[in-house]
Amino acid sequence: MNINKEQAKQILQQLTPKELEIYRKLNKELSGVNEENIQLLIKGIASNWKKFSGAMLMALMMNSNVANAINKYSPETYNGIKTEISKDTIKSTSGSRTVLSTTLEQTFESGKADITDRTVQLAVTDIKGWISKNSGRKFKIVVLAGESQVTNQNGFKKRGSLAQHRADEVKRRLQRELNAPIETQIIIGNTPYKRSIDNPKDTKYQKEQFIKVNIEVNAESVCNFSNVKPGVQGSASNGYVTFDDYVAGDGTFTINPGQIPDRLVITDTNGNIKADTGYITTEQSKYSSSWKYVPAYVLELTKIRLTKAEAVQGKSIKTIHVKDFQDLVSQLSNSSNPQMKGNEIAPALVELELMVNKGVKEFVIYDNMGNGTVRFSEQSGDLKATVYSPVGKTGYTLKGNCN
Repeated sequence: MNINKEQAKQILQQLTPKELEIYRKLNKELSGVNEENIQLLIKGIASNWKKFSGAMLMALMMNSNVANAINKYSPETYNGIKTEISKDTIKSTSGSRTVLSTTLEQTFESGKADITDRTVQLAVTDIKGWISKNSGRKFKIVVLAGESQVTNQNGFKKRGSLAQHRADEVKRRLQRELNAPIETQIIIGNTPYKRSIDNPKDTKYQKEQFIKVNIEVNAESVCNFSNVKPGVQGSASNGYVTFDDYVAGDGTFTINPGQIPDRLVITDTNGNIKADTGYITTEQSKYSSSWKYVPAYVLELTKIRLTKAEAVQGKSIKTIHVKDFQDLVSQLSNSSNPQMKGNEIAPALVELELMVNKGVKEFVIYDNMGNGTVRFSEQSGDLKATVYSPVGKTGYTLKGNCN
């Protein structure tokens, strides 16, 4: 496994105390000469590895000494762990996610590297558009160049040198207009080619001769994710967003807003909503004996919805329809004689009555003690987690758990 030091550190931080004890003990024994102790530890792993977390499996395989010992004394366990990891359903490390991919509208003849300015300019336009919408977000540009196995022309005999030349040429042109970190990567096609037998102009080879320009961002793994935002409130200027970040892995996110409603949304690479809690609370309001829905929260959510703000749009947003103000009070309250005092009740009811009198008949409510857990799967294209907090100074917690 190709794991850097930072990723290895993150993996080890995810181990349970028992797993960490096993890992350290095995690592220590491998530095000695007592083969019997090593075999005994491997036997224990062979009996229990299916109960280990994804992080533990990755920790075992990222350590070459440990992996080799498992392979030596229990090859079936070694192969089983490798198979489990290769399913790629658990990604325990933070990683990069591609948020924009532009394929240059040009296929290359075998051995050719000429690139038109027009194809590069289209990529520049796409990248600039993304940057304008994501001001302040760190990213890098990756030029990905493909090369087939067709024999290259003189000067590019070394495998991969032609793809590298193409990538470097695109990088050079991008640097003229973009002030951003740019990397290059090459991919060698796997379609076999026999000189004088196969046609080098066959489309199966041309498909492997491409250039893509990607924007990549760092993504936090759901395995590591634990974020607390005390006293945060969104505003109209930021779309009422209090958390918005790219994430990686496969598992669940859980938001606990407390008494003030917040909303957690998962979107995919195309910006489509894949999961949505809607506005929920996870604790009873101090007004719950009189009010199912706190008037101040209903007021703010409704006012924002009337502005067409994205924060209060979508199928998950719950609303009620009212005939008049008394009907509104009846639907919001728990009692025929509700408490009318309080900073979040009396002033809000005044405004709500004015809204009804002006013709507003639909009001936004929320789920009391709602379910704040949503699924997340990088494999299904899920990309980003967003929390909307338009009502008051919330103090939600947001946590992730891997499968």
